[in-house]
Amino acid sequence: MSDLETGKIKHLHTTISEETFEKIRSLSKKYGNHSKTIEKAIDLLELHEGLAIPENKQDLDPDMIWGFMRSELNMVAVGKTTFLSYIDDIPEKAILNNIATEIIEWFYNYKKLTDLSLEEVIKAIKIIWMSANYFRSVRCERVGAGQYKMVFTHDLNDLKYSQYWGKYFQTFFETKLGKEVKILCRPQIFHMEVQDRPKEGK
Repeated sequence: MSDLETGKIKHLHTTISEETFEKIRSLSKKYGNHSKTIEKAIDLLELHEGLAIPENKQDLDPDMIWGFMRSELNMVAVGKTTFLSYIDDIPEKAILNNIATEIIEWFYNYKKLTDLSLEEVIKAIKIIWMSANYFRSVRCERVGAGQYKMVFTHDLNDLKYSQYWGKYFQTFFETKLGKEVKILCRPQIFHMEVQDRPKEGK
């Protein structure tokens, strides 16, 4: 919690260039006011310098999550056009051996995947993959006991992008969590239903 939120305010008297002031004023439209914008900038600078260690990654905003993913997991940014070329003929082994488990466990401070609820796993996927800018939106809905619907949207207008991520998450849920998964892919969107496998004999 910031000093402004707790009422402990420190006055800062300084001068900045007109260019920097205009940047702060522009960013304040997003972050609320000049003070909050400066606090946000300090948070991101701490992150960049490795000075800030979050107690709960779920409380971080997308920029900070992506920053920690880069610094702690050695993640790299890849242009979307380049990414599409990578997945043209991606081998099945690469999808099977994906690192979704490691990323989700990292998100929950290395709590084991098997100790997380299905809801927690789905929440992590939504936050992490949107923070990394893979999707424009991820909508999640619980439709029954142990049953969820997810809708992923993106800007690439390419069916193979939807098919790749649909297969990626289907493989993850089926092989790592033993769930039953159905996917439906479109060029800018794909739907996924995740549920417990029916018990034998039923």
